Amino acid sequence: MKYLLFCLLFISSSLSFFAQEDSKKDNDCFSISLRQAKRINELLAEKNYASALEEAQSLYQYCPLEPNNLLILATMEMLQNGKLSTSYGTKLFDQLIEQKGGIGSSRKNNEYYSYSENTTGASYQTLLTIAEKLRDKDFAAGSKEAMILAFLFEDRFETVKELRRNKETLPDWKRAYDMRVRSFYKKSMGFFAIRTGIWLPQISMDSIPELLNLGIAGGGSFRNGDILTGELDFRVISNTLGRIPIQTGDTLLHSNQISGFAFTVCYDKQLLLSPNSRHRFGIKGGFGYDLLDITPDDYRGDRGNGDDNNNNNGFDNQNREFRDIRFRLHSIGASAGLTYQYNFTSSAFVGMDTRVILNNYRNPYGDRVTGTSLIANFTLGWRIADGNIYESQKLGRSQF
Repeated sequence: MKYLLFCLLFISSSLSFFAQEDSKKDNDCFSISLRQAKRINELLAEKNYASALEEAQSLYQYCPLEPNNLLILATMEMLQNGKLSTSYGTKLFDQLIEQKGGIGSSRKNNEYYSYSENTTGASYQTLLTIAEKLRDKDFAAGSKEAMILAFLFEDRFETVKELRRNKETLPDWKRAYDMRVRSFYKKSMGFFAIRTGIWLPQISMDSIPELLNLGIAGGGSFRNGDILTGELDFRVISNTLGRIPIQTGDTLLHSNQISGFAFTVCYDKQLLLSPNSRHRFGIKGGFGYDLLDITPDDYRGDRGNGDDNNNNNGFDNQNREFRDIRFRLHSIGASAGLTYQYNFTSSAFVGMDTRVILNNYRNPYGDRVTGTSLIANFTLGWRIADGNIYESQKLGRSQF
């Protein structure tokens, strides 16, 4: 008898537990959103917009954090009342920026857009159904109502341009957008760049000519907007107007041809980022290795005897090995300067930087060449941001 009572109590408890679980499942946000989305669709088909609005209000009341529920409520207000009845602050914008409709995503064969047994798919299809009925409505240009439809249907790049044009009428949305863009540029990203410019020796190095600078750079940015780079610059060969004297042993050689390269590790500290994140200003410091390659092409004197007319500029056949000499001057130097960068898309930028370099060339063939040089470069770069591509598309910053 006791065994029978125990079995009955166990079965009763189990049934009660599963009934509670089924009740919980029926009343959680997943089930509510799925059920309500389908119900709203049925009411829309019947053109019973007043009841559909009530269902949308109920849906948002019970599940405010579920994707698309706020947008369903806002668009139903527009459909029933002809306008938004509530401002909703920036919460509405935060959901709009997440919508894929305006960034060129194909809706075919896309699970996100399919009407399946999941809240995201079902609620999105409900949202599209409402929005399609709003296409023929005449909302004022630049209004929140018009911008909602633009975010859902139009090209995201053009929609963002429209948002910027109407920043006075939609200041809270514009601020929310700018904050989102600033957050994007604070993410860690790699980049690659090509550079061209000019290298100008100064003061005590004025015997060395200015050289065309061609280079490449690569590195990454940090969360605070600072940038670490490695820069490889090639200084293109120059035929100087004058001649550089080079003393080797007791022989004085001259050259009017010079080239070189430099490798520098630089840290670029962000000083200012404009509110729209287009313009960036920084201060840059670097430390690196520099080499000058000098090829003698004219000879004077015979082992220093000063006779310019002796045996082919002073050299006989035994000394023709001097013709193959290349003099390399090495320097370890530090630099500092200013940088500017313009972000014309989320993945591409142009920039300028100017630095003063402290050079200390070791010259075993004569006097040490110490002094400063000035380098100015124009840069074209591309960010390597695979994990952030979709974010840039949502922000409308992925094209010119």
